Amino acid sequence: MPSEHLAKAAVALQTVAVLHHNNEIDDELMPIGKEGVSPEPDLPTGEIPVVEEYGEFRPGSTKRRQYYDKQLAVELSFSSPKVNSPVFLYWLKMALTCPLPDEQNTRGRKLHRPENARQCFGIASCNEIGTLPPFPIYTRCGEVHVELVSTQK
Repeated sequence: MPSEHLAKAAVALQTVAVLHHNNEIDDELMPIGKEGVSPEPDLPTGEIPVVEEYGEFRPGSTKRRQYYDKQLAVELSFSSPKVNSPVFLYWLKMALTCPLPDEQNTRGRKLHRPENARQCFGIASCNEIGTLPPFPIYTRCGEVHVELVSTQK
């Protein structure tokens, strides 16, 4: 290659091609990880076998992982803001509703309340996102209530 920059770009392109050929990334260049595990042929679709060798580990811990298929909503696909087009801005309003009890906080982590944080999460999209009901997520701090709030009035 005539320059170091072009050489790096060529190697990066070849790497992407090899990863795609080996099914490590999909057509949208997103990684296909362990979460993409397909079920065994004799099990109903979507059912993942539970391995009992882990004993009494909690579901979701590093010793007992639970796998699921990842999908991206249509409203978020190809939704990067574009020049001279309207942009919809959404705020992910979060509040810690059920803090992790002390007996489950085995590592003694400090619990952070997202409603008191100086930063917050948001989504900027060229597609309008429809009504989404509030939902819980489960973090290391406990149950967090999430609500998608449109910033446009």
